[in-house]
Amino acid sequence: MLETEIKKLTSAIDRLSELLIAGQSITITDDGILPDKTPKKAAAVDFDALREEAKNLCLTLVRDNRDNKKLIGAYLVGYAAKTITQLADENLEAFIASMQEIQNAK
Repeated sequence: MLETEIKKLTSAIDRLSELLIAGQSITITDDGILPDKTPKKAAAVDFDALREEAKNLCLTLVRDNRDNKKLIGAYLVGYAAKTITQLADENLEAFIASMQEIQNAK
């Protein structure tokens, strides 16, 4: 009886190690260790904070060089927007990345 329990425990530890090495989430049940089948929820994106970050970054760029205002406007047109407020949520991160590239090109 004790040998059977040790074998079960060893098997469970081996299975746990396999799943953890593979980077999978796990669920431990009375029947054993199972990979977690529930999809992971994506972290919620705070678009208001991203939009504020984009505005602040643009203000900094324009303060550093007034010519950047035209460049920023050209980027916005590329995203079918005239202002940051009109910029679609799904384009905010790419727009910010572009502005950061301009800032780092100094």
